[in-house]
Amino acid sequence: MTTSPINYKILKLLYEHNDEPVYLVKTENKINVMKIHNYDSNLGFDSGLLLEQMVLQNFRGHPNLLEIDRVWIDDPDKTPTTSSPTTQIKILTEKLDGEIDLLIIEKPDPKRIKNYIKQILSGLVTLHEHGIIHNDLKPENILFSRNQEKYQIKIIDFDLISLVQFPYKRAHRIKTTHHYTPPEYQDHRDIGTISV
Repeated sequence: MTTSPINYKILKLLYEHNDEPVYLVKTENKINVMKIHNYDSNLGFDSGLLLEQMVLQNFRGHPNLLEIDRVWIDDPDKTPTTSSPTTQIKILTEKLDGEIDLLIIEKPDPKRIKNYIKQILSGLVTLHEHGIIHNDLKPENILFSRNQEKYQIKIIDFDLISLVQFPYKRAHRIKTTHHYTPPEYQDHRDIGTISV
């Protein structure tokens, strides 16, 4: 992974979440996704962003976790109209083809569903073996890439992770998307979420 800036052309805005845009971009030789984190330099880094970067960098190459290409920090905007400098952290990742919902709508056969679940569990097992609980596993955070008739399932969005030691003890403060929280949350958050 490189930390130097790269030339890119924005093709389109994919979505925006919490005033942070996610773009489809063209780099020198491929199409990527670029997520831009804006923050006030005087307040420091967001801990969720640092945790997400840790996961993306440490698990590069895992077939079921989002692949990061590079990260860089743009110089703070020090225009006279701004009271505090805004810095942008740009994260370039692989482009995926869609959310897992699109595959489920196709009504796949049981063999294919088993393969999807196996890939999700492969990503989760890797995280759990390293003391990481995702906390926000939901269809919007499980994407896929398609290569002919083969589908590669990828887990994304690691900014709500918890770092735990085993044996696991229930966390006092829960960070998750409430709608997808399973009743058995206190013991095995990510595995329980798959059953929801």
